[in-house]
Amino acid sequence: MKTLIILLFSFCLFGCFSKDFKVIDATSQKWVGGIPGSGKGTNYVIKVISFKNNKYLHINQVWIGDEYYNVKALKNPALINETSFEKNDTLYIKIHKYIRTNMLGEVVKPKATEESKVPIKYDGAALIGYTYRGKKKYKEIKTFKELKFIPYQ
Repeated sequence: MKTLIILLFSFCLFGCFSKDFKVIDATSQKWVGGIPGSGKGTNYVIKVISFKNNKYLHINQVWIGDEYYNVKALKNPALINETSFEKNDTLYIKIHKYIRTNMLGEVVKPKATEESKVPIKYDGAALIGYTYRGKKKYKEIKTFKELKFIPYQ
């Protein structure tokens, strides 16, 4: 019995420290351009707390539904080339979904690539693809909080 308790405690302890990052906020905000042909889209912001530093953790992919986005996790979203971060830093993943339209308002669809295929089945709103110490992992985002629609003029 004592061995069983020690084993259970070890699994719980290992589970607590094996998390790589935590999603603390995920928002989406739809927008539309003010002139014909300017398009429309959705801006997504995913805010996470990293439990590792950038030496070991690399967040680089997001699927929203079945749409693929190559991303960077940034400590400061204003500095897009600065990808270093430390343990317990707050990181931002920004995605700008742009739907091109022609002058008639018809949607122009981009071509799919092999990389864009969703790697695993998931039920939430999005899937984050990342590597930790070279091992590929995935984390699901259940929902996005919708922000107010922006009609640009």
